Amino acid sequence: MDQIKERLSRINHFAQNGIPFLFFTDYELNEINVYPLSEIPDHIKYDINGISNQKNLSAFPDDYQWKITPIDKEIYRIGFSRVMREILYGNSFLLNLTYPSKIETDLSLEQIINQRSIYLFLSRVIY
Repeated sequence: MDQIKERLSRINHFAQNGIPFLFFTDYELNEINVYPLSEIPDHIKYDINGISNQKNLSAFPDDYQWKITPIDKEIYRIGFSRVMREILYGNSFLLNLTYPSKIETDLSLEQIINQRSIYLFLSRVIY
């Protein structure tokens, strides 16, 4: 809890003093990161509405390997049926059904992250 208070204090300080900053956290608020833009470590890359610390983006190749191994259809069907049953019972109006999928590629993580148009990237993969 002390970490949350300290990080919120930093956010308030930067906001009140007009200091541009970046913050991000994990879903459970176990790891909260707050940096003024001038002090972001080199390994953290961002591009938000054209404000970026990325200068030389690696080229995205036209020819690459991308293999997705989804879960078994029967496992998905069972999960989907459970989700639909809960929605029909009125227990929720929105549920996200997700499963991990193995992806094999010869692209580097940097190449994937630097892809500016994720829609174009996905359209080349899916279609």
